[in-house]
Amino acid sequence: VDFLFYFKDLFLALIVRPVLRDPFRMVITILGVAIGVAVFLSIQ
Repeated sequence: VDFLFYFKDLFLALIVRPVLRDPFRMVITILGVAIGVAVFLSIQ
């Protein structure tokens, strides 16, 4: 159970707060990953 609380704190600190602070950068990152995956799959 302690692990879940630790994971939740880590998740909030590393993912939720930066996304709330800079949503535009999150959108750019997701688009970049999606384009990278699409290119990788099209090459295969």
